[in-house]
Amino acid sequence: MSFSHQQILSNALSANEKGNFHKAIKMLEPILRSDEIITQAEIWASTWAAVSKIFKQLDHQRLADLSERNLFNQESSDLLYLFGYELVEEGLYTLGVPVLKRAALLFPNEERVLTELAHIYEQLKLYGEGKKCLLQSPDLVETSFMPRYLVAFYSLMTGDLQEAIDWFAGLPQLLMRIPIESRDSYAYMYGNISHMITRGKLLEPHTPLDSYDLLGWNGVINGNIVLHRSEYGMGFMGGRYAFYQESCPQLFSCIHSLKSLLSDHSISRKRILSLPDRDSRILSHLAAKFFQCPVEILSEATCSLPGLITCYSSDFIDSEGFDLLSEACEGQVFWCHASNWTQGSIAPDFISYFAQCASPPWGKRIGLDEKITDHSDEKPPTITKEPLEGSAEHIADTLYQTYEAEPIED
Repeated sequence: MSFSHQQILSNALSANEKGNFHKAIKMLEPILRSDEIITQAEIWASTWAAVSKIFKQLDHQRLADLSERNLFNQESSDLLYLFGYELVEEGLYTLGVPVLKRAALLFPNEERVLTELAHIYEQLKLYGEGKKCLLQSPDLVETSFMPRYLVAFYSLMTGDLQEAIDWFAGLPQLLMRIPIESRDSYAYMYGNISHMITRGKLLEPHTPLDSYDLLGWNGVINGNIVLHRSEYGMGFMGGRYAFYQESCPQLFSCIHSLKSLLSDHSISRKRILSLPDRDSRILSHLAAKFFQCPVEILSEATCSLPGLITCYSSDFIDSEGFDLLSEACEGQVFWCHASNWTQGSIAPDFISYFAQCASPPWGKRIGLDEKITDHSDEKPPTITKEPLEGSAEHIADTLYQTYEAEPIED
């Protein structure tokens, strides 16, 4: 073994002894990401010996034992899979990848190994890598439902609708091979991807579905409609905002667009069901003035009622809110105004825009002081506008008066 490998292991152990576990694992990454750890027994053994010591120092005896057992049983399918699975369950994907890659190298047609490795890549949003690892066993993808389903799904997530359609074509036959008593969960997955592909076929003639098509791909994958894209271009953020201080005209424009869409498609708005946080209540009372309908708070007592479920920001949806939103009922439409695409597992029907952090028009405002022209200091001069105070109804009334002064034309 080269000195560099030994030095990396020594430095990682030293970092862990100082109480910095995450730094220790980070220092191991050059080895963990190399081909040598998978193909060279000596490097494999020395690395997992070091990892075992790290886990022992953390009093994580279960993973320490599994690390040691892998030193002496490097070709055990069961042990490699179990170790990889345990690492994934702990969220230690960096460690789990080489374990499962070695298992996939030794047992290329073992479905549980390949799908678990693909699961890691999916969690890391490396859908192309997930597809690549599955396609290394083409016979398995041709003959087993789950690998083929994943390849079709990852094809969509990497922007290739036609490839997804091609892989999807064989899924119905594979689904029918699954014993009927175990088929329900697989049928659910099949239904999801079937809907995605149907939406893709419907949207393809009307939208480019390329790497910049934020609206189109959200329609395909999540079945939702995005009302607004960032005006700062379609570069890395792809029409999304990192931080956005929303203006009243922008807010009014989104509500107006939503109202037009609901009217065009004859979607009833009997009531607005507001999430309980303050920003959602303000937005709901404001939207109610446009839609001319009452507002109720979304709760166990109201969650089965038809109406427009309204949320200002997905960041404010707590566990109780997720539970209520998960029980969607007929006649309900879910509108999330500012959606943080890095969080949450519920897809709204309508999204005004994507933002990792959104500040509403009634919130605290920060900006440059235009009266000061000398910006030579490292920290630019700023001014702060304090948030509006009062009840949700009062703030909504104030904002609507602003709209009435300069209404948006149809």
